[in-house]
Amino acid sequence: MLTYEQSGRAQFDDFRQAVEAHADFHWAHMRREEEEVLPLAEKTLTAADWASIAAAFKENDDPFFGYA
Repeated sequence: MLTYEQSGRAQFDDFRQAVEAHADFHWAHMRREEEEVLPLAEKTLTAADWASIAAAFKENDDPFFGYA
């Protein structure tokens, strides 16, 4: 981004391509979680497993709001 800010419009295409590649990677990652990982987890994990996972996540610090 600094290159774009300093060089102006001439560097915008490279910046746009980098942002698009980054977004594409994350969309693909989320799609795989939703289509493969979560359905497998729903079939495999027990209620006790989910309770344990929920408890573990409650211990995580939220980067925006602190501890829940």
